[in-house]
Parts: sequence; C-alpha cells; structure tokens
Amino acid sequence: MRRTKTIITTLLVTAIFLAVSPVTPVMANPITITILPASGTVGSTVTVSGTEATARGEVRVYWEGAFIATTTANVAGEYSVSITVPHNRAGGSSIQVYDVATGDINSAIFTVLPEIVLIPNEGSAWGYPWGGDEIIVRGTGFGIYTFPFPREPWWEPSNVTIEFNGVVWTNITSTNWDGSFEARFYVPSMPSGPYNVTATDDLGNSASAPFTVIPKIMSYPKSGSTATHVHVEGSGFAASQSVTVAFDTINVTILNGVMTDPQGRFANWFKVPDVPDGVYTINATDALGNSASAPFVVPGPVIFLTPNTTVGSSIVTVTGFGFQLGQLLIITINQTASMDIMYAGIMLMQTFPDEDGSFEFSFILPITKPGIYNVTASEIVEMMEPQGLMKIEALAWAPLTVVDLVMAKLIEIQGDIAVVQTEVGQIEVKLHNINATILLIQDNIAVIQTDIGTIQADVADIQLNVTSINGNIVTIQTILGTIEGKITSIEGDIATIETDIGTVEADISNVKGAQEAITPPLYSNIILALISAVGVIVLIILMRRKPKA
Repeated sequence: MRRTKTIITTLLVTAIFLAVSPVTPVMANPITITILPASGTVGSTVTVSGTEATARGEVRVYWEGAFIATTTANVAGEYSVSITVPHNRAGGSSIQVYDVATGDINSAIFTVLPEIVLIPNEGSAWGYPWGGDEIIVRGTGFGIYTFPFPREPWWEPSNVTIEFNGVVWTNITSTNWDGSFEARFYVPSMPSGPYNVTATDDLGNSASAPFTVIPKIMSYPKSGSTATHVHVEGSGFAASQSVTVAFDTINVTILNGVMTDPQGRFANWFKVPDVPDGVYTINATDALGNSASAPFVVPGPVIFLTPNTTVGSSIVTVTGFGFQLGQLLIITINQTASMDIMYAGIMLMQTFPDEDGSFEFSFILPITKPGIYNVTASEIVEMMEPQGLMKIEALAWAPLTVVDLVMAKLIEIQGDIAVVQTEVGQIEVKLHNINATILLIQDNIAVIQTDIGTIQADVADIQLNVTSINGNIVTIQTILGTIEGKITSIEGDIATIETDIGTVEADISNVKGAQEAITPPLYSNIILALISAVGVIVLIILMRRKPKA
C-alpha cells in the first residue's frame, strides 16, 4: 500500500512539473532568414521569416543595425514577422535577425526601389493664385552620394529633375540623406487627358506616376445682378473643339461660337439672364463631352450656416458663395437688434474664397445666452493709419438662433449626433456638447444622461468597440468614452463582459489575445496534467483491486 502511495505521489508531481516547466533550448543550426519580396518601395510590407531559432524564443529584426521589430518563434524554431520598409536611399539594405537566447545573427539584402507620389494626381492648368493647380511631388528611395570614413560629411545630395509629359520642369530639387525629396510645380497648359510625371536623380534612379489634366472654368465676377457682364475662361478641355456655355439651362454661348485652342483653352463672355435671386451654375462642355462648372450668385454673395439653430456653445460651419477671388473676409457675430459686434469686435476667423468664389470653415460658437444673432462675412475696404484700425463692409449675413437648454428635449441618438426638440423645432447637436454620459446598460439598452435629460438607446447606437484585452480585463471604446470590464464567457467571437454599469456583449475577433482571455495557457496545461494524473491513479487502483471470491 505504501508503495502504491509513493507511485501515485511521484506521478502527480511529475505531471505538474511537466506542465509548468519551461522548454529547454536545444542547440541547433544557426538561425536562417528569408525576406519576401526581396525588393520594394518605402512604405511597402516585407515578410521576414526563417527557421532554426530557439523554440519559443525571441527573435529581433534590425534594419541596417537599427531595431525595427520583434517576434517569438514557435516550438519548431520557425518565425515570421511583417515589417514596413523605412525611409532609405536607393539600393541594397541589410536586414538582420538576432536570436536572443543563442546570440545567433543572420542577414539578407533588401533592395529599395525609387517611387514618387503626386498630391493630387489630377488638376487643371488655370487656378489661383499661380495660374495653375499646384502639384506636390514626393519621392522616396532615390540616391545620394556617399563617401568612405573619415570624410565629413559622409554624404552629399543628388539633384532630381522633374518632367511633365517629357518636358523638363525648370526648378531642380535634391534628395535628403535618406533618399527622399519633395518638389512642387504647377500644371502646364495641356489638353485634357492622362500624362506621366517622371523624377530622375543624377545617379540614374527614376520613377514615374500618372497625372490627369481635367477641365476647369473660372468666371469674373462670381456674383452680380441681372445683366452683369461675366467673363468665363476654361482650360483642360479637348484641343481645337467647340464649346457650349450655359447659365444653368440657358445657353449663353456667344453668337459666332467658342473654340478651344491647341492647349485646350477657351474664353467666352455673357450677360446674366433675367432670373430670380439664388445660386446658379455656369456650365461649359466641349464637343467630346469634357465639362466643368462654377457657381454664380444672383444678385450678390450669400452665406449659409450649419446648423442655423443650436443649443448653447457648439460647432457652427459657415459656407459662402459668390465672393470675389482672393477677397480677404472677416467673420463676426453680431447682435441682431443693434448689429454691434459681440466680444469687442474680435474676429473669429479670416479666410480667402477659392477660385470659384466659395469658402467653408467651422468655429466654436462663443455664445451660450439664448437669442438670435447674425453671423456676418465682411471685407476690409480701408485701413486707417496710424491708428491701425480698419473699415469693413458687410457683404453677406445669416441668422443664428441659440435656444435655451431648459426648453430642449433629447429625442434620439444618431451616431455621435443627438436629435433635440426645441421650441423652434428639432435640431441636431454633437453629443459632447450636451455632456452625454452612460449611466446604465441593461438588456442591450443604454441609459444616457445629458444636460437636457435622460434617454434610452440601443447598445449598437453607442458603437461598442473592444480595443484591448489584458488577461480577462477588457477596454471598450464607445462614442461616449471608454469603459472597462471583465470577460465572463466567450462564445465564438462574442464575449460577455461585466462592467460597472452593466453587462454587454461585444465582438473580440480583431483583438490580439482574445482566445486566451478566460483561461491562460499555463493554467490549461496544469488542469490537463491533473486530469491525466487522476486517470493514472484510478487505473492503478483498478489494477490492484483483487476480484471478489
């Protein structure tokens, strides 16, 4: 009997020891490395993999000696990790892998290729203020001149030439120490269609990117009353083709017709038809179907507010049409009754209309007192020296209503927008503007407290998103802030999570470590080992039990 107990004790201790003991490294061949692909551009993804690493050991990846990534090998000593190609000059770069447990190092060569990106990749020849749309050319993976130690500096830049459709751009730029550069140019006068932009450095590294010339029209002025003389110019249309100009649906092409020149440009003039006040569109279309448009306002510039009714201090967006090109505008908030500028005449923002005479910007309303106010767009007409004061002239305005919170009622939530019922109708406001917070979650219903009352919403409306899992502790991001909870069960990709404000269910399929959230691997091994040990014990007892006579 004593021997049986000894055997049982030995088996139980051995099973637990095997479950919790770390894997002993086994000496093997030096770590290997494979990189796929073997060449690519800056920002592309490269897979670094290999074998013969320490089983379950750390493998670090370096780019030209600088740490870039780390991973863990599996039980067979295989590893794989994806890295992003950092900014680097053209040519071969060494990628090294380091087995932390053994100190083994191996390397492979990755070839960095040149690339250019155009921002934007389409545009027109005519634009404000330089006569053509500005194009940014960003290049990576180009060359530099390097020199052996101890020369200082150890490198010099390489000049880069930009060509548009084979024509050299006169301004030449140069590379940085990592083979990158940024250059700017303006679209030349060309007919509509695709073209190539090419960048080439002194060392022969070259890359191209497509650019599309698109039609554009510009009108002068941008607004006016009936019979106002309007001049229209177009670029980026088809070469040597007829063009039709229309004011909305009214054909206003000059009597003897309009033709584009070999560069796809044209000019036309007309008088504003007898139409009601409003925002209209000038359209130009060539015989091949290329078209462009521009807004025109009758009789003068206008602005629109979004929203035009709000609760307390919130974000207001001002959109304007019909202003003159390059006209400096000042936006102010005025008392409706007296038109006196609020807040000692402080300007909320200054802006310039674009080539269409339009602008848009947003600002935080610095008013909480209920009432009706005017948002005004004015221009500077005179600077009075030496006082440094300025005389402004109002060009357009729009009413803004601020309602009382006490008289408002929250109706529903749509994304991060609250629909609020006020004495002047329903309005929409951002949730953070009414201090919305989650009080309780029960049966997939969220109870939300705000400055203007409590509302119930589906849990889906607050957009639960599990962002991290540490053990069984979960961080959940919602449109109303972050909450934490504890995972109590997992079924498939759905976890049940207990929080301080109630129980929720959320998808955890995209969160690393989700499958280990309930039972860590070590505890799983111990449980399995104990089950095995108990099975052995039962088997021994059965074998030693004597059959009854």
